[in-house]
Amino acid sequence: MYWQGPTSVPGGVRGALVVYGLVVTSPPVGVGPGPGTAILAATGVGAIAAGDPERYVALMAGLALVVAAICVVAAAARLGFVAAVLSKPVLVGYITGVGLTLLSSQIAGFTGVPIEADRLFPRFRELAGSLDQVHLGTTAVGAATLALILVLRPRGLLGSK
Repeated sequence: MYWQGPTSVPGGVRGALVVYGLVVTSPPVGVGPGPGTAILAATGVGAIAAGDPERYVALMAGLALVVAAICVVAAAARLGFVAAVLSKPVLVGYITGVGLTLLSSQIAGFTGVPIEADRLFPRFRELAGSLDQVHLGTTAVGAATLALILVLRPRGLLGSK
């Protein structure tokens, strides 16, 4: 059983998110699988599932149900204002953490060095200890592609900024 898109989300979870979205008291609250949240959930659950796809799916479903229950309770308690009190530094720190997690998850593909670690600092330590294994061709293609993206995106040639 693998993710089949929004139709595979249990109806109760969808319903809880709709109810929460209707009764929340803070207008800027967004309810849905944001990329940062999805990455954090996938990283955490992936580590717990230890490579077992069936366990991974079961854990993700359980996490979704727990989050849905929290959303319903928060909506019933009218806790939408909590989103407004999150300070900008907290949000910037969160987004930075997500970015670093994404960056470190791409080390193996960018350098050609097999990385076994599943956490941020161990990934970089493993790369530092394996610099002699860096595949120059792979790294050159990755660096050239990144440079091209950084040059073309601000000019509007790759879609939205």
